[in-house]
Amino acid sequence: MKLGNLKRRDFIDNAVIFRRSLIYQTKEFFENSTLHGVRYIAETGRPTAEKFMWFCFTAIGTVTALVIIMSLWEKFQTNPTITGLDTDFYNQNVIFPTTVVCPVEAWDHNKTYSFVYNTLANYEESIANRIVPFLESLPNVALQCEDILMECKFRDEYFECCKQFLPIYTEHEVQYDLYETDKKWALLFELNVKADVYVFSNEDYFGKEFNPQVTWDLGQFVEVRISKKNTYTTDESRQLSISQRKCIFYDEVKLQYFPDDYTFSSCMKECRMRNAIKLCKCLPPFYRPATDARYCDIKELSCLEKYKQNITRKTDCRHCELGCSKTVYNIEKLMKSTENPSHHGVLVEFLTWPIIRYKREVLFGWVDLLVSFGGIASLFLGFSLLSGVEIIYYFTIRACCMVYKDRQELIETEEKIRNKPPPPINMKLNTQAYNTQQLISKIDEPSNVQEISVIERKMNYDKPPNYNEATSSSRRRPDKGYLKYPKATFKTKQALGGFGNGNGTAWQYGQYLP
Repeated sequence: MKLGNLKRRDFIDNAVIFRRSLIYQTKEFFENSTLHGVRYIAETGRPTAEKFMWFCFTAIGTVTALVIIMSLWEKFQTNPTITGLDTDFYNQNVIFPTTVVCPVEAWDHNKTYSFVYNTLANYEESIANRIVPFLESLPNVALQCEDILMECKFRDEYFECCKQFLPIYTEHEVQYDLYETDKKWALLFELNVKADVYVFSNEDYFGKEFNPQVTWDLGQFVEVRISKKNTYTTDESRQLSISQRKCIFYDEVKLQYFPDDYTFSSCMKECRMRNAIKLCKCLPPFYRPATDARYCDIKELSCLEKYKQNITRKTDCRHCELGCSKTVYNIEKLMKSTENPSHHGVLVEFLTWPIIRYKREVLFGWVDLLVSFGGIASLFLGFSLLSGVEIIYYFTIRACCMVYKDRQELIETEEKIRNKPPPPINMKLNTQAYNTQQLISKIDEPSNVQEISVIERKMNYDKPPNYNEATSSSRRRPDKGYLKYPKATFKTKQALGGFGNGNGTAWQYGQYLP
């Protein structure tokens, strides 16, 4: 117990000594600092008003510098890049957009009922609940390519639709997509059923985040004129964080279920896959296989339906950003016609040849931020990088070294301050007398008697002639801080010597006493 108290006392003593060292170093820093105006605040002998003035100037400069620095930091965090036209853009390989045809009703109802009652009904319960037989049978109950597409033409040449349009099983049911490279012409295809048409970049994965550009119905001829807009980001932007540049480079983030190059659509798909695995402990059958999750069986499909809103909620996928290299196809002109029933289908072509590309580059980088901070701090405070080192030096290294090197001096200074008697307190209510006593007490053993007489003359007024203190005491008004004379003094006419005649009966202007 005694040892613990001893350690505690030593700790308190060291803390007190270190505090005294910090106070001393603070005074030294203020006296020798290179910051503008700081030395005048702690300089001995300067008037208090001047110290306060320099303190106000320094405080105003500090606050102004901090406000400007915070605005620059906010700009660096929110808008450090700029997007503009790329002038160094001559030749490019034009990739025709991916075209997806999604029938509104993708299933043949007759085939579906026949498959359910004739095939699944004969399975045992353990087999019927499995998803694999169900997935293997989907192509048999879905609409075939020949039932959807009739005639296709690409680059002004006919081709077999079902050899180029490949079936895919997605969140939008079964669709057929086409990936091609075009240099001049367009894509024309005729349909047999009502369908939605999607046009997007071949770099993206088709998913729920896409909306159809065209909804085709029987008897219509639809012309879709598109334009291509490509945006890329310079490698210099890698110095910024993802939240600052608001995009992700293709090799910057590796997804678990989509190991290819990063895209926004693949990130959104993986996010929905994770939500499904988290809520239903299984993977929807229209996603690619995963090593750490199995496909949902027939019974578990009801779980997917129950949590459909939670699985597809976009707020859970806020970490997904657009790719730094992004191609967007916009519809510039859309025309629908039903005048010629024999001429029906969908035509997708470029309105103009792609000649525009955008570039995202750094507008305000780390070097610009450092230069701006240094300029503002130097302008308002005279602060530099070495000034920061100086502050750290005074309050860390120098303060600690003084504790060990000049420990005895610090102890003596602390004891001297503690043993210093408090200043005397005057309890008198007469402030005028207190001020007089203060004035006299400031004179330490005066050797010149003439100085004391001068002070006494200043404190005591000269009494006027014919002044009777006994008769005039009752006539005095309350003391208001100025000299009083009896009224009789001013009413009695007196002749001044040297004016008028000798007997003192003649009067001149201005001879009255004041």
